[in-house]
Amino acid sequence: MQHHTSLIAIKKVLITSLLILVAAVPFCASRAKADALPSIPIPNGAFETGGATLQSWTFGNAEGGEGNWQWNTDANVGKRSLRIDKTNAQGYSMVVSDYIPVIAGKSYEVSAQAKVAGRSRANVYYMISQYNDQSTDMRLPNYFSDVQPLYTGNQWKPLTYKFLVREGTTRIRIHVIMVGSPIDISWDDFQLRETSAVDMEYKPRYEAPKPEVLPPLEPAIEYLKKRQRAVAVRRVVDGRVRFFIDGKMTDPVFYVSPFVKYTDAHIGDFEKAGVKLFLVPLILGHGVYGDFGPWLGKNKYDWKEVDDRLWRILRVDPGANIIFYMATDPYLDWANEHPNAIVRDQNGEKSVVNMHPIDWGREPKHLAAGYQERWGHSYVSQDLRTDTEEALRQLIHHVQNSLPGKAVVGYHVAGGNDGQFFNWAGYKQGTTDPSPANYHLADYSPDSEHAFQNWLRQKYQTVANLQHAWNCTDVTFANAVIPSGERRLSSGFLFSAKTDEDIADYNRFYSEGIVETIQDYAHVIKQETHNQNLVSTYWEDSAAGVNSHFATGKMLQSPDIDFLSGPTDYGIRMPGQVGEAHSIWGSLMLHDRIWVSEQDYRSWLSDSVNAAYDRSVGRAENATDHNNMVRRESGMMLAFGQGTWWYDMSGGWFADPGIMKGIAEARAAFTRDLSTKGQPQADLAVFVSERTLDYFKFSSTAFRYNSITQQIRELNHAGVPYQIFLQSD
Repeated sequence: MQHHTSLIAIKKVLITSLLILVAAVPFCASRAKADALPSIPIPNGAFETGGATLQSWTFGNAEGGEGNWQWNTDANVGKRSLRIDKTNAQGYSMVVSDYIPVIAGKSYEVSAQAKVAGRSRANVYYMISQYNDQSTDMRLPNYFSDVQPLYTGNQWKPLTYKFLVREGTTRIRIHVIMVGSPIDISWDDFQLRETSAVDMEYKPRYEAPKPEVLPPLEPAIEYLKKRQRAVAVRRVVDGRVRFFIDGKMTDPVFYVSPFVKYTDAHIGDFEKAGVKLFLVPLILGHGVYGDFGPWLGKNKYDWKEVDDRLWRILRVDPGANIIFYMATDPYLDWANEHPNAIVRDQNGEKSVVNMHPIDWGREPKHLAAGYQERWGHSYVSQDLRTDTEEALRQLIHHVQNSLPGKAVVGYHVAGGNDGQFFNWAGYKQGTTDPSPANYHLADYSPDSEHAFQNWLRQKYQTVANLQHAWNCTDVTFANAVIPSGERRLSSGFLFSAKTDEDIADYNRFYSEGIVETIQDYAHVIKQETHNQNLVSTYWEDSAAGVNSHFATGKMLQSPDIDFLSGPTDYGIRMPGQVGEAHSIWGSLMLHDRIWVSEQDYRSWLSDSVNAAYDRSVGRAENATDHNNMVRRESGMMLAFGQGTWWYDMSGGWFADPGIMKGIAEARAAFTRDLSTKGQPQADLAVFVSERTLDYFKFSSTAFRYNSITQQIRELNHAGVPYQIFLQSD
């Protein structure tokens, strides 16, 4: 045990080479092939022998860890199991097997049954140490399974790990480590089996989803001929924000169909689950994400695609209410026609993007198909606003005069980086050095600088006020410039209000300028729909640490935006993890809005990337795990007084009766909540200052994340009823 600290450091250094040799296996992994290979006895692996002492095992604490062991009559096999009660957060507790003989060059799988009482943030993992016959010294490096919390619910679950025995090794020891938080965990039925080299690979469960069987179109056409044009509004009833469609209160739950291949949607499953609101993707600009998009060029449109997308939903559920999941990106050549709107970094290099920034300082490449490379467009360009607003007017005019358009009840305003209006800033793809010197800032385009000057004029009103704030007698609204990259990326913790107010102002504009664009689009939609459609947008704010979204207060000033949305936090999605909504949702309720969390959970019906990615995005390999995630997220949103939607990003992710049973259960809970009066009660109020964030330097990002996002995770784990507000409220 005294080797543990140094071995953790060795683990970090050797992680790259270890990835070639070992592979972690998720819970419930198939052991069909392993069962056919020899099993190696583990002395007292089921803990059925021993009295006052552990026979064939050793228990201990180190690095300040405190804990104890005892026998537990709750067993997976036999009459008892080994219970470890780690009682503090510091250090670690560990149980270690005696030496077990193995054969060099062979692969093995160690497994054990585990049962955690409640939920713990403690990391639980295996360490496999290797030895030869002549020495008790560890033959480094040791092997480590994934270091992560373990959740089992009220049942036993297997924890497995596969590793390779190196040449010269004749025996191993199995270490089970619990670190970083208190945990009450029982262990039983340790087993060691040979496994093949093929089984060392990460092989998650995968089944190709079956396409939805579509009914004929004609009945839907006849139904729509008789249907009245839908009307959707937001109202406050008994202190709660509610959506009304055609005068009837409607659950704040939605289904979002696939972003690119909308034909792969599964509408019928969600209609049967009682979902009444459906989002259909619509990318305005032609050629951006493929050979589609109704905005063909300057003042050129083709609306047939719009109707086709609506009919894809309505032929399955002609009574559906539809919101356009609308990427407002302009057509592919728009930036070439407006060179002053092309985003530049601090060195004047133009930003090359697809859905994300990918490069700077070169020309976009033309690709045969799929997401196209293009120039990043400035979100605050007045030309962009003017042209997009006209395209929106033309779109809405068509929708309001089309037959399938009768079902349209809203517009979700999206677009740009990740579809969420994140600014086109970051590192080049493939960059391994995350230092400020390699970071490409935004937005130094001429249109951005002009918009910044207009923003300053609105804020300060007079040149004298501007000069006083900036402590500069030469600056005017006409010559104010975006602060240099050298100053914006300077080392240190905070900018000074005496010398760096121009940077703080630009940081505020960096978020508020985007908000103004979204608000302009929302206003046009409300005008053209005569306030009879809902309007929403993506907005992951300071709760997520998105530094171009620190203007929720500004966003809430617009009467035209009905709700905000964003994905649930990544990395804490799997069963037993706490989840997190990236929103200052308490302030949304104060301003009569709600947050709609995006459950884009994957399943065995979606493609796998790798083990770490799959865990991060919440890829479940059975309906039970998926339903646990849905219950956690939906329950959290109900407790907070918010809403949710399920985003079927590639199509068929939820196309399983077991998954849909859980979604139907969640939808029913939201229906019951419609009769709840008043806002959710809380014991704790948490406040976040957006203005303070304007003064944080680039090197303070980790502190900012830990002081807001990480604290929200801690609160969610604590179970204390709380609400989170902007300090300005």
